[in-house]
Amino acid sequence: MKKGIFVLIVALLLFGTVNVSAMSEVYYTNANGVELTEKEYNFIEEFYGEGFVDKMTPERYEFLKDLDINNNDVDVNSKVYYDRSLTRGSFIETPAKRVSIAKGCTTSFCTLITSAIWLYEPKVKSYDVIGARFLNASLYNKTITTYFNSTEGTKTYSNYQFEDDGFGNSVKIGETGTDFTIDQKFYVKPNGGKGTVYASYQHAGVKVSLATSKLYKIEAVGYGNVFNFYGAAEDCYDATPGVDMSV
Repeated sequence: MKKGIFVLIVALLLFGTVNVSAMSEVYYTNANGVELTEKEYNFIEEFYGEGFVDKMTPERYEFLKDLDINNNDVDVNSKVYYDRSLTRGSFIETPAKRVSIAKGCTTSFCTLITSAIWLYEPKVKSYDVIGARFLNASLYNKTITTYFNSTEGTKTYSNYQFEDDGFGNSVKIGETGTDFTIDQKFYVKPNGGKGTVYASYQHAGVKVSLATSKLYKIEAVGYGNVFNFYGAAEDCYDATPGVDMSV
């Protein structure tokens, strides 16, 4: 019997399992020193877009760990949306942002990550809103993380509003830096049977205050099937359709 096979059998007998991720080979190392397996590399390219692996920082890599990419079948839904006027009358040709949602599940709950990746620098930098609505599902806990990332670094935002079927968070777009990305991580469990998570990122086309950005209800008729703005916020956001994921 070969020595390597013998060691593996002994490990299985002693510990029951061997961590598959620990056995995964490094497929790519970027300039920031982040080592990626082939599965992680392919996920990042699909989720964030082609070439993003070169921008991946150790902090961003840690953020993704709850998905357990090497050991999980991680689902991804990504769409590129085009900027448009607040009247919803016309689109411009330049793609504005990529909105993605990913899911990795255990037997108890699912980890979901939503990201909005700006493909160019937005003209208006104010309070945007990102969040989710649940159908036949609920938050596993209220441990939600929302980061605004740019070349200037990472900032955490906690302007949360919770309703029974979802939540939102207001995020201030930075005045300086480039490569803007908003990442949000949360945990969901289905309420018996299959559920659906609708995720939405709404960009303010005009300057708004933090208080105005919070004028919304979590409703299916809202932008991206999540945010139904009212009052002073009603005509301020760009009505991006959003993404969804079954849980």
